[in-house]
Amino acid sequence: MYFLEVGHGDATVITTPGGRCVVIDAAGGRVGGEAVLSLLRRKGIKRIDTLVMSHADSDHIGGMPDILRSGIEVGEFLDPGYPHTTQLYARVLKAVKDRPGTRYRTAKAGDLLDWGKELTVRVVNPFPNPKNSNDSSIVIQLHYGRVAFLFTGDAGSRVERKMVARSGGGLRSQVLKVAHHGSKSSSSAPFLRCVRPEIAVVSTNSASADGPYKETIDRLRAVGAKVYQTGRYGMITVESDGKGYRLAKEREPEKREAPVPAPVAAAHP
Repeated sequence: MYFLEVGHGDATVITTPGGRCVVIDAAGGRVGGEAVLSLLRRKGIKRIDTLVMSHADSDHIGGMPDILRSGIEVGEFLDPGYPHTTQLYARVLKAVKDRPGTRYRTAKAGDLLDWGKELTVRVVNPFPNPKNSNDSSIVIQLHYGRVAFLFTGDAGSRVERKMVARSGGGLRSQVLKVAHHGSKSSSSAPFLRCVRPEIAVVSTNSASADGPYKETIDRLRAVGAKVYQTGRYGMITVESDGKGYRLAKEREPEKREAPVPAPVAAAHP
């Protein structure tokens, strides 16, 4: 799992034990598309088996036209199917349509995805009739042996309540891609108590240890999660053999020296 550093946006690349490649989102603007394509070139990957658009907001799909118009092969495109009126979304759909070899499909809660026999992959959201684009986010849980990963798009607390009601402890995942860049409108306490993540990856441009939303970081830490922000650590890589996992950071944050207090002038008698 490669959680790319793309500013305030999402872009995740997954390579499976069976040799497949999955891309979930492609950040805002051309930065996301180039970040994904650059990583694939470095890894010698020439095919994306599944390209997932968690939802159609620009900070998740801005780089998708570049990916779809590149020379890389794309097997299928996964869309939550929520009506979106932006020109960017229209360009993405046209780019998919212009590739006859790419299968277009929509996802709904309960679907199972075939990403290889080694993995169990299920769609946890969207439920019918979402209220907005964020709540239409495709949420995916991936199991590889004893290790589970949960990718949440920008799903908000309203949808989290539905996921908890339907799946409860089945949401348990060691690695969580935190929803909505750590926004306080997601990552509710009841949801996090069900997921109980050990690792929480926040895709954001913030370099602060407390992130842009301290209360969200506090809720994550309260359930025992170690929080890694892409704006602070760069690309986060998580590798698993199905028995455990290990995490690698692209960089360590700069240590800031504590300011030296100014001397206090002695009072005159």
